[in-house]
Amino acid sequence: LNHRYFQTEPVAPEDPKVLGAINLGGGNRSAAGYHEFQTKKRRREAKAAAKMAEEDAKMRGEVVDRQKEAFDRAYRDHLKKGAIADERNKGKMPWQQQEWQQKDSRPWEEFQQQQQYHQHAR
Repeated sequence: LNHRYFQTEPVAPEDPKVLGAINLGGGNRSAAGYHEFQTKKRRREAKAAAKMAEEDAKMRGEVVDRQKEAFDRAYRDHLKKGAIADERNKGKMPWQQQEWQQKDSRPWEEFQQQQQYHQHAR
């Protein structure tokens, strides 16, 4: 800790442009930094859609294995739809992608509403 590196205050350059652009990965500059957030949201929505499918199977009286299959199938299908939408939206700006994201979030919103209903019913 006695090294000069730790003893001096960091100094920002006078012109921030000299730092250059920060490469966040990905080919599309506008969407590169949002990948992690989109993935997390998509997985959360996929899980909600899968839970709804599992509940539907349970309500139909299917055995536990069939319920698990319904969950897995719905989860995979939801993620696949998201991947297809990503391909369609390559090169588009985030505000142009909003339409499919809104459609995509319905299962999650429905799941939240069901959870709230069940909590109030207790």
